[in-house]
Amino acid sequence: MNTVLYLSIAGFIFKLVFHKSTDKQNKVTPQYFVNEILQYNEGFLHDSEPPSTDFIIEFLEAKGFDLYEGPKENFFIHFYSSFAYHHITTFYHISRVQFIHLLKSAIEELLFKKGFVLHCSANLVRGKAVIYVGKSGIGKTTFVKILQKEYPILADDEGYVTKEGKEFYFYQGPFLERSYSFTKSSKRYQIAALFLLEQGSDIFITQPKKEELSHLFLQMISSSVQSQSLSDRTLLTSLRKNIPFQKLVFTKNKEELMNCILNHSPFNNTTGLNAE
Repeated sequence: MNTVLYLSIAGFIFKLVFHKSTDKQNKVTPQYFVNEILQYNEGFLHDSEPPSTDFIIEFLEAKGFDLYEGPKENFFIHFYSSFAYHHITTFYHISRVQFIHLLKSAIEELLFKKGFVLHCSANLVRGKAVIYVGKSGIGKTTFVKILQKEYPILADDEGYVTKEGKEFYFYQGPFLERSYSFTKSSKRYQIAALFLLEQGSDIFITQPKKEELSHLFLQMISSSVQSQSLSDRTLLTSLRKNIPFQKLVFTKNKEELMNCILNHSPFNNTTGLNAE
């Protein structure tokens, strides 16, 4: 009997089908991979069979290995095939790293024209997501860790931004990030605000320049979807019009930082939207 798991990621349902092994001598069985997925994707598991799915990944038993010769005498082992639209087949002897590659590609395919993968950090503030973007090494991870006692961490490396109707939402990703101490789930969070982070000698909040905002955001979007830049720009334009966006210059002085942000929205907002 085949084993079937369902993952809910970024508002999409992934159906994982592990075909039963017929080779009793094969020590690599579907159960090894099933156990890994159960361990590393606990917050994204869908408890029951959903009415529909968005993407199917089938895991098969490999009877042998196909070796392909590439340019410059490089050789490659085939590890997946596109079976149909939003449907691929692979093998249950692949590594977890290869599975992550497949799953990331599938997520980005489903996000086309609906959202994007964003390199960012985020805190949960009164039931909503507050997102921070900035140049690599600017301190996005440091920033959310400073605030985590008052505002739980949602992300410290990347997450998913989607447009659903007229609203924008933030979803956590199922993959390991720099910090392993925060809880992850498939919940969606309405976006309360976005901040462009910049380190400085003082702490203050101001309005970012329009041109630096557009350029930086396109840098923060996952490189594998850059070919859809027209779609990305349309979404970013809509995002800027609908979500408050400010520039936050900060130091690592926690007391001064908290005094600053608590005087600004959405941190000083007494109303909020519960996470769904």
